[in-house]
Amino acid sequence: MRRGLLNSLGLSLLFGAVLSPCELGAEAASQIGTDDAPLSVGAWSDVSDGLRGRLVIESAREVVALWQKRMDAYKKAGGRTLPDPYSADEVLVYIDIEEAPSDQGPMDICYSRDYIPWRLSDADGTGAAEIPMTIMAPFDLPGWITVPWRSTLHLFVGEGNYRSWQGDFRFGIRYHAWEVSPAKSVRYYLSATLDNLEPAIPGTERKIHWKGKLVLPPVELPTRVQ
Repeated sequence: MRRGLLNSLGLSLLFGAVLSPCELGAEAASQIGTDDAPLSVGAWSDVSDGLRGRLVIESAREVVALWQKRMDAYKKAGGRTLPDPYSADEVLVYIDIEEAPSDQGPMDICYSRDYIPWRLSDADGTGAAEIPMTIMAPFDLPGWITVPWRSTLHLFVGEGNYRSWQGDFRFGIRYHAWEVSPAKSVRYYLSATLDNLEPAIPGTERKIHWKGKLVLPPVELPTRVQ
């Protein structure tokens, strides 16, 4: 899979295309992975209709290294210098969905990472103020995935990072961003809700599918380094 990713990077450079940070992050997260232990793992949610879930935060160092390698090759090929979209505080956010031990067998779930309500809060549980966020990335429409019997899916959601932007300081993931304190001593926690969705393509409905709702407990964001 490493070879497939490097080949795609080479083809993109040959035809003058540059993956967006989110596309590169998804590609790296799905094809390369990391041997590092997760930076932070949330508690499992309560079981709902045979499934349970949790949030996982992992290091983005391999994604950052891939971006730098790609940009070095791009500049050698005569491309212009692009701004570095990554910071030292970049992380990868995942959702684990597990089929709780039962007699139900495999479970179909209509899923989209862009239809997930997110919440960012401090150690006291006070929610951070959400602010408008625009990114250059395709919007994921709801579609079917299958959670195999007695198995766990590790689903990449997106990159999360702290950034200064137009006079404020924020933490963002996908199409969501929150105004946060610039003080490194303030700790923040990310939580989400995974709900039953309707498929985006008409005629693809399934009579038997997951109909639950998972309230994913907060996961602590790693301590900032910048």
